[in-house]
Amino acid sequence: MQELHRWRRKLVAALALTALACLLIPGPTSLAAERLVTLDAEDAYLPSVLRILAEKGDLNIITGPGVTGTRISIHMKDVPVDQAVNMVVRAAGLAYERIGRSILVGDPQTLKEETGLSSHVVELKYARASDVQAALQNLAAEIQVDEGGNRLIVVTSPRVIAEIREIVVQLDQPRHLVRRPAREPAHRGWR
Repeated sequence: MQELHRWRRKLVAALALTALACLLIPGPTSLAAERLVTLDAEDAYLPSVLRILAEKGDLNIITGPGVTGTRISIHMKDVPVDQAVNMVVRAAGLAYERIGRSILVGDPQTLKEETGLSSHVVELKYARASDVQAALQNLAAEIQVDEGGNRLIVVTSPRVIAEIREIVVQLDQPRHLVRRPAREPAHRGWR
């Protein structure tokens, strides 16, 4: 019987350590955001620049037919890989959609037609859905609030929903309560 209790304690301890490790190890999207890149190039082919960013950010980058002949000049220092991809693609007059660790780069109109819009439900634990909706109003055209479930219903592209989810993680935090100091009891006998 004691052996069973020891085994259970060890199992619970191992599960707790595993859960803690999962919380401390960042996911693939945050890894790319944390990695910094420095690029300095004049009149470089866009596919070559995107290949470097893919390697630095451990990303998969897929380009459409309009990307191959584009040339750009880049001078950036210590920029997060996600931001670098965003700036490089936009500077080339193109658009991108991010799905997990993969990024699809192409002509804005073609990309919009190919990827399209879809509905996404964003659950909230601490923040009020109406407050978060107001904060996100410039990111997506259609954000509805489900007050009863305290969640948002967002109709947007995969790239925008990824950005929205990252912002929601920052906004949906428990509020820190400020405790007022307790009143000191009046001492009887002191006047």
